[in-house]
Amino acid sequence: MNGSQTTQAPATGHVGGGEDLVEQYGIQPIPLADRASTLGAVAVIFFNICLNPGAIMRAGLSVCAGLPYLWAVGVQVLGTFSAAIFCIVLARIGCDYGIPGQVATRSAFGVMGARYFCSLTRVLASIYNFAFQNLVGCLSIQEFVRLTTGHTVSLTVFAVLFGCAQALVGIFGFRVLKNLSGLATPIKVGIIFFLMTRLPLGSLSLTAQPMTGVIVWPSWLLIATWVDVYASVWMTLAPDAADFTRHMKSRRGLYLTMTLSIIAGSLLASAFGALGPALSAGKDANVLSVVMDGGAGFRTNCLVILLVVFDNWTINALNVYTSGLSLCNLLPRISRLFATIIVAVLGLTLSMLGNALSDLVQFHAWIGTIFAPVTGVLIADYLVVRRQALDVPALYTRHGQYWYTVGFNPRAIAAVAVGVVVFRFLPESTLRPLACFLIVALCYLALCLAARRGAGQGGLADGLHAPR
Repeated sequence: MNGSQTTQAPATGHVGGGEDLVEQYGIQPIPLADRASTLGAVAVIFFNICLNPGAIMRAGLSVCAGLPYLWAVGVQVLGTFSAAIFCIVLARIGCDYGIPGQVATRSAFGVMGARYFCSLTRVLASIYNFAFQNLVGCLSIQEFVRLTTGHTVSLTVFAVLFGCAQALVGIFGFRVLKNLSGLATPIKVGIIFFLMTRLPLGSLSLTAQPMTGVIVWPSWLLIATWVDVYASVWMTLAPDAADFTRHMKSRRGLYLTMTLSIIAGSLLASAFGALGPALSAGKDANVLSVVMDGGAGFRTNCLVILLVVFDNWTINALNVYTSGLSLCNLLPRISRLFATIIVAVLGLTLSMLGNALSDLVQFHAWIGTIFAPVTGVLIADYLVVRRQALDVPALYTRHGQYWYTVGFNPRAIAAVAVGVVVFRFLPESTLRPLACFLIVALCYLALCLAARRGAGQGGLADGLHAPR
């Protein structure tokens, strides 16, 4: 069989036609005949993953933390791409086999390990990310209502209404999500460039610290801290990168397309987001609030809200969609539709609590602790051990080659455990997610090599490659 074709596997979710309004495919492979996505759709999706309310807000928060404008932009692009490259590598799995990323993690962690470790942690991270993105958008809507009516409406009201609208797109599935992203992207980009013209860019200092107006070289610790934040965010996406490419028939041009879209999206998000505190002397991390508080006028404020709506719709729909597939892998008996609804409800609940905006750096340190080791194992297993070839039916089979020991791969679990400990003891100045990734990848390969030699076989390759 050609490596780019899908091997039929036992269905583990509700199966249906690819043209249904609500996507019926769960975590089973999508047949080649039902794959209709294009490189353009993938480019738009990953561009939107970079250009989202959270990324824009994080750029502003990094300036408030002490980074000059130009440094904040560079750090976000560097931190994003340093980990996004792992997503680019793992996205190939979707094109080659039509399976979601969480199913692919079974090859490295075992059928049960992928379920109770990879998918569970991904669902928890997704719930937080949904709540964070939702609240960031709702803050701008709340400010708009205050400016236009003079009344302050409860953030909870906006969180529920706006969150439901975002979740609905993810519930419909990939085709609706793809179409929304294609519609929203040119609108978002156009509005951002227009809003930038409404700001006093002539007073912007590219290298001065905004709170003091003094040109500074940021400390390496400050730079490393924010690179860690962006790298941690993208490492949570690495296990799910295949979710957005499994609808494609060919991987030709995939790497270049994803690279360009990720760099462009992160550059625009950081360049726009860092303007808020850079122009307000660090008083406001939200550039959209700076635009509206500057007396921009009703029409401009309406454009701000339109940007917020489309921005949140695209990113949180993507978030809910992938986390629904993760929950399907965790609980195989439920459908993708029901799993997506569960994740959306949990994200909305956290939004109403209003705590997702606090302890941002601490949360990303936690997810870095988990996802940096996981990404290290996945990349080492896929590129070196498996040589980019998977046995798809075995991924869905109990007691097959990916069952390992009662469904868990002890080498992967051991390498992740080492990574969690190492991450905690690494100094913050060492770019911990990336350093931990490298250490865990080498540790996993060493364990695999030791196991092969112990069994009298000399080499990392497991001999289970699919024919090419």
